[in-house]
Amino acid sequence: MTLKSLFQKRYTLYLKNLLKYARHIVNDHFVLVFFLLIGVGGYTYSQFLETVTLGMVAPRCFVLLLFFMLTSTGNITLLLESADRVFLLPKEREFQKIFKQLTLRSFASQMISMALLTFVTFPVFVATLDTSPIESLFIFLALISLKWLNLLTKMYPFFYNQKEDERKLKLGMIGIKFLTLTSLLFVNLRITTIIITLMAVISAVQFLKGKIYFKQFFKWETMIEKEERRMQKIYQLIQMFIDVPHLKTKIRRLKGLDKPLNWLSNRYPTAPYYYILRTITRNSEYSMLILRVTIVGGILLAVTESFTTGMLLGLLFLYVIGFQLIPLLNEMNQSPQFQIYPLTMSVKVKAVKRLIFQVLSLVSIVLTLFALNGQGVVGLMLLPVGIIFGFLFSQFYVPWRIERID
Repeated sequence: MTLKSLFQKRYTLYLKNLLKYARHIVNDHFVLVFFLLIGVGGYTYSQFLETVTLGMVAPRCFVLLLFFMLTSTGNITLLLESADRVFLLPKEREFQKIFKQLTLRSFASQMISMALLTFVTFPVFVATLDTSPIESLFIFLALISLKWLNLLTKMYPFFYNQKEDERKLKLGMIGIKFLTLTSLLFVNLRITTIIITLMAVISAVQFLKGKIYFKQFFKWETMIEKEERRMQKIYQLIQMFIDVPHLKTKIRRLKGLDKPLNWLSNRYPTAPYYYILRTITRNSEYSMLILRVTIVGGILLAVTESFTTGMLLGLLFLYVIGFQLIPLLNEMNQSPQFQIYPLTMSVKVKAVKRLIFQVLSLVSIVLTLFALNGQGVVGLMLLPVGIIFGFLFSQFYVPWRIERID
C-alpha cells in the first residue's frame, strides 16, 4: 500500500465515521430545532436590518468581530495516528506531498463556511455602504485569503519548536487580520481585497513549491497531538446529541461547589441523585454543554427586543439543554456501582427528572436576567414560562423519551 492510498483510505473512513454519527444526529428533533432556530434567527436578523441606515458604524463593527473570530478558526485535517510517529518517519520526504494535499483539502472545506458567512453578512454591507452584488465576491476573496494566511500560521509548530517566534507570528497574524478587516469595512473594500489576495496567492505558491517550512523536518509529536485535540473537539460537538465512545472525558474536582452539592444531596438523599448531581457538575461533557448553551442563549436574548422571539429562543435553549441531559440515565446504568448495587428503574428516572427540572429552572433564571436587557420588564415573563416548561419537560417528556429509547 502506498502512502497516498493509505491516507485516501483514512480519509474515506474518517468521512464514513462522521456520516455514521450524522445519521443519528439529524433526527426529527434536530430538524425541528434547526428550522425553528433558522426561522427565529432569520426573523430577528431581518428586523435588525430594518434599523440599519447608510453609514452606520456599529453594525460594521459587529461584522468585523464576526469576521475576525471565524477567520481565526479551522485546522488542518491531518488524519495522523499515534503509530505514525514511528512508521512514517522514514517516509518524511514522501509525506510532504501528502501534507500539501491535506492542507489544500482542509482549506477547500473551510471555504464553504466563508461563502456562507459572506452570504449572511452581505446585507449589512448593502445597508451601510451601498455596495453592489459584485462586491460580495471581493468580500469572499478577502475572507478566504485571511483564512489561508491563518492556516499557514497554524502550521508553524509542525516544523519549529521556538515558542517565542510562534507567539510573535500569531501576534503578527492578529495584526494583519485586524488591519485588513478594518480597511475592508471602513476604508476601501476593493483595494484591500486585492492586496490581501495577492499576499495569499504568493504565500500559496511558495508553500506548494516547498519554499515555506519544508526545509525543516516534521515535528511528529506535535502534529499527532494536534490531530488528537481536533478529533476530541469534534467528538465533544457530537456528544451534545449522542454518546461518543471515543471521547476522552475530563473530570474536575470543583471544590467551590462542595457546599451547594452537599446541601442538595442532604435534601434529596438517594444514591442516583447523589451520583448524577456530581456527574453533571464535574464531568465537562455536561457542565460545559450547559454553560455554552446558556451563554449563547443569553447573548441572543440580550439583543432580542421582540417578546415573542425572545420567548421562543428561551424555550428552544431550555429544550436543547434538557434533551442533552437525558443520557444521564445511561451514565448510571453503565456505572459499576449501580451494577453491583442495582436499583429499580423508577428510582433512577425520578432522580433524572428532578435534576433536569432543577437545571432548567436555574438556566431560566439566568436567561431571564439577560432578557431584561433586550425586552425590559416584559422579559420577566420568561422566568415563570421557563419553570413551567422545565416541569412539563421533566415530568412528561423525559419518561416518554426514555421509554422510546428502551
